[in-house]
Amino acid sequence: MNASPVDSLLVQLDEYKRKYYANLLLKGVIFSAAVVLSAYLLFNTLEYFGHFGKTFRTLLFFGFLGVFLSSMLFWVIKPLIFLYGRKKPLSNEEAARQIGRFFPEVGDRLLNTLQLVSQSQSDLIQASIRQKSQQLAIVKFTDAVKLEENRKHLKYAAVPAVVIAAILFVFPQFFTKPTTRLVQFRNEFAEEAPFSFFLENKSLQAFRNEDLVVEMTLKGNAVPEAVYLNVAGRRFKMESSDLRHYSYTFRKLQQDFDFTFEAAGYFSPSYDVDIVARPSLTGFDVSLQYPSYLNKPAETLKNTGNLTVPEGTVVEWQFSATETDAVSLSFSGKPEPAEKSMLGGFHLEKKVRTSGEYQVSLQNKYASNLEPVSFFLNVIPDKYPGITLEQYRDSTLYNYLVLGGNISDDYGISNLRLFYRIIRENDTPKSYASLGIPFSKGQTIQSFYYQWATDSLRLAPGDKIEYYVQVWDNDGVNGAKSAKTGLMNYAVPSKKVIEKEIENAVEKTENQLDRSLSKAQQLKKELAALEARLRNKRDLDYQDKKQLEELIKKREQLQEELRQLQEQNMSLTQKQQRFNEQRPELAQKFEQLQKLMDELLKSDSDKLYEQLKQMLEKNQDERLLEMLDRMKAKERNTEKDLDRAMQLFKRLQREQKLEKSIDELKKLAEEQQKLAEKTDQQKDTAPKDTKDAKKNEADSLKNAQKDAKKNESDSLKNDGKNNEQKDGKDNKDGKDSKDGKENKDGKDSKDDNKGEDSKDQKDSNSLENEQQKLQDEMEDIKKNLNDVENLNNELKDMQEKDMGKKEQQEISEQQQQSQQDMKSGKNRSSSQRQKKAAQQMKQLAQKLSDMKQQAEMEENEENMDDLRDILENLVRLSFDQERLMKDFRGVQLADPRFVKLAQEQIKLQDDARIVEDSLYALAKRVLQIQAFVTREVGDMKKNMDDAARFIRERKLPMATSKQQFAMTNINNLALMLSDVLKQMQENAMSMMSASQKGKKSKRQPGNKPSMGKQQEQMNQQMQQSQQGQRNGRAYSEQLAKMAAEQAAIRKQLQEAMDKLRGTEAGKKMQGELNELMKKMDQTEEDLVNKRVTPNTINRNKEILTRLLESEKAMQEQEEEQKRKGETAKEQPRRVPPAFEQYVKEKQKQTELLRTVPPSLSPFYKKEVDQYFRKLK
Repeated sequence: MNASPVDSLLVQLDEYKRKYYANLLLKGVIFSAAVVLSAYLLFNTLEYFGHFGKTFRTLLFFGFLGVFLSSMLFWVIKPLIFLYGRKKPLSNEEAARQIGRFFPEVGDRLLNTLQLVSQSQSDLIQASIRQKSQQLAIVKFTDAVKLEENRKHLKYAAVPAVVIAAILFVFPQFFTKPTTRLVQFRNEFAEEAPFSFFLENKSLQAFRNEDLVVEMTLKGNAVPEAVYLNVAGRRFKMESSDLRHYSYTFRKLQQDFDFTFEAAGYFSPSYDVDIVARPSLTGFDVSLQYPSYLNKPAETLKNTGNLTVPEGTVVEWQFSATETDAVSLSFSGKPEPAEKSMLGGFHLEKKVRTSGEYQVSLQNKYASNLEPVSFFLNVIPDKYPGITLEQYRDSTLYNYLVLGGNISDDYGISNLRLFYRIIRENDTPKSYASLGIPFSKGQTIQSFYYQWATDSLRLAPGDKIEYYVQVWDNDGVNGAKSAKTGLMNYAVPSKKVIEKEIENAVEKTENQLDRSLSKAQQLKKELAALEARLRNKRDLDYQDKKQLEELIKKREQLQEELRQLQEQNMSLTQKQQRFNEQRPELAQKFEQLQKLMDELLKSDSDKLYEQLKQMLEKNQDERLLEMLDRMKAKERNTEKDLDRAMQLFKRLQREQKLEKSIDELKKLAEEQQKLAEKTDQQKDTAPKDTKDAKKNEADSLKNAQKDAKKNESDSLKNDGKNNEQKDGKDNKDGKDSKDGKENKDGKDSKDDNKGEDSKDQKDSNSLENEQQKLQDEMEDIKKNLNDVENLNNELKDMQEKDMGKKEQQEISEQQQQSQQDMKSGKNRSSSQRQKKAAQQMKQLAQKLSDMKQQAEMEENEENMDDLRDILENLVRLSFDQERLMKDFRGVQLADPRFVKLAQEQIKLQDDARIVEDSLYALAKRVLQIQAFVTREVGDMKKNMDDAARFIRERKLPMATSKQQFAMTNINNLALMLSDVLKQMQENAMSMMSASQKGKKSKRQPGNKPSMGKQQEQMNQQMQQSQQGQRNGRAYSEQLAKMAAEQAAIRKQLQEAMDKLRGTEAGKKMQGELNELMKKMDQTEEDLVNKRVTPNTINRNKEILTRLLESEKAMQEQEEEQKRKGETAKEQPRRVPPAFEQYVKEKQKQTELLRTVPPSLSPFYKKEVDQYFRKLK
């Protein structure tokens, strides 16, 4: 649609208006710039040269600001508003006038047209308007405004701009300093100095409670002498590092402040310091949750960052901080942020496994903490347990091992076991078995001690045990760790080595007996010599006291020798019983010998020597001679006991060796027979192509068969039959094998012969080795039998007995010839000789067994005859002493019979000496005679000697008293010997039964009725004795026998009480049994003194009743102990002396460790561990 001419005219007018205002805006910008730059140049120049104060600078600043705002408002802002605003201040009429003035051809026509448009419209007017509009349309109204005309105004802005630019290029300080002072009109600016202050600090932001170092540099030609810093009216001198560099440190800043520099009267501008807060850690708690296996309660530490904890501990940190937005912990460079708690603070939980340094970092919006807070976390890993082992081996019986040592761990032990396996000869080793070793789980360092009884393993000579000890800790984090000792061996020596050890022990014990006997004899001689010398002295001199002290020392040495002898014999006996099979009777004899040696240490001599010591210390020598006399008697008993022990020891060793030889001969015969059968199965490898070889073989077989038949005729009938059958079989086998061999000679190939020859050669070598071993064993038997023969010569009681030397030689020759035949390949001949040797071994074993049994029976019979004679002499001596005692009671000192009675007492002494010698001689052969005999004989001799001495001194009461004591000694001896005779008779019956039946008797020697039964029989005898005649020899013998029986019952009761000593029943029955023995002692006294009254009979009835009750109680106790013994634990062996000190030291350490508080930290536990390691 085409616009009307009027509208086009109006559009052109609007375009004119916009260009008109744009021209005004351009002109205004130029004028504003000229005014503003001129004003800035003016005001800056005034300030530069005037250096006004704050007031004038304020006027200048705001004056410049007013000029700037006014020019901008009138010359820039208003044209912008007119240009872009809807309302134009310039009207169309005014614009028309301006256009008309610019364009002469337009003139007033544009104005008139506008006026016509504003009037009422008529067709004529409309036509006129259109006409005029069309005429004016060809004129472009915007050309009336010339923007280029503004160039002439640029000079007003360019002049100040060029001046300012030139000055800035040449001397910028002309504008910078005045402008700064005008802008900072509130600040005071000192007069321009010949130098300037330059603040080196990039930021004046400081942290509360920290130091701020202000650093300043002087620039300029002149340099002042000093520079000061002004703060809040106070003046501080700055420190200088050189003439131009100064610094000052503000300590522990708390709030904001400003400062200025001053030097030579000149001041710097003011500087403001802002104080902000740095994050700060006010405190923290550390909670430790230890691993459960440590059984250690959780604990909380306050403000403790350096931690030493076990591995696997859960550590929780609780931090309290101010001005803090975040907290983190860095472990090995890896930060872990802490969580913010709901109640304030921060917390972090971590399960620690490794050691290392960790840092605590705090942050807020301004900064982090000044320095990271560093701590060290020492995580102690659960170490491997440690173990040390020391051991003591039973090198005598090889029945036990004592294991001891130390086990240690940082937190505790969970298990300790002994692993072992037995390696037997010619047997495949089995897997390891284990035994638990007691230990304490609560102790980290402890000693252990274990006695390992290996007798249940039934170790034989040549066996070996491999073992080690392993310990486990209680690590609940990584699992239990273990450590073990090295592999150790405990080997039982071979049979030959053990036999050699036994022989050495026998020789050592015999030498010890010999030394002890020599020392006892020497001590007795010195006592006798000292006694003889002191009889002629009143007081003791220094030499006498010295000699007495020497005697006491020698006695102590003798006691030590006897103690060693006891231990050596016990060790020897145990070793022989351990490795040598013994009959129960022989084992019982060894126990009796050991009991005899034990009695050597139970002598009353110790009390006498102790009294002698006290007498020497107190210089009391009144009773010295009497003391020496008693000591001499005791030493004489000791000498006789040692001599008896020597003889009995040799007898038992002889019996042991002989019995062992017989058993070994029987075993060797069986092995030789088996080897003969193996040899018989081997083919002959000797060449058969020559006549001489065949002839030699035939002769050898003929001789072997002839010898075999000869031996068969000498053997038992059954054995002869068996041997004849075997010989026939052997001959048949030999014939068959020979025929078979002849048949094979032509059939077998060369290769087959070669293979068979190789196999036969190996078998032949094996048989030769076995035969050589049997020959060596036979030589050992010959050596033992030779030792038996030497002992026979020493003991002088079996010299005429034949030990079968001829048979021994024949057996050795047969074995040697058999060995030679094997080497020559004559296996048939070798087998025949082996069978012959086996048969001869059996015959020799039987011969020695019969000889031994016969000798024992003869010796037992001889001993019983001697014992009967001694008993008769003792009874006669008792009656004679009793009669003589009564005679002395009825005689006066002046009576002529006194001398005759005294001579009779001397005769009784001689008779007693004969009994004593006979009894000692018998005691050297009979083990059943206890050590009590020597003491009792000694007491009898001493009492009879004292009685004779008191008779010479005319002291009849004392003499009769000693005679009474001598009678008691004689009766006791008679009682003891009567029991021994019964035992010997029972042994003789057993031996006779064994010889008749050909086997050992199952009856045990020495079985007696019970004490109650014996007491009942004695009570009946006592009642019967009161019904007949009460005087005469028969009555006295009957009472003496009853007294002896009563003493025997009392002795049995004492032995039973000794067995119960230390038990609960023993404590309960001790008082009752002691009272019972006192009543028996009273009965004995009545019987000896022939005072059998109704009170005596009633007392014995009471004794019988209470004895039966006590026997029943003791029997119940034995049954109870037996029931307990079936499930009882093994009693620990006594700690060996070599190991005793070690055990004591370890027990002390264990007790000390038990006093260490269990709540020690790991650090102190480690220190304790190191301390005890140093102690070792």
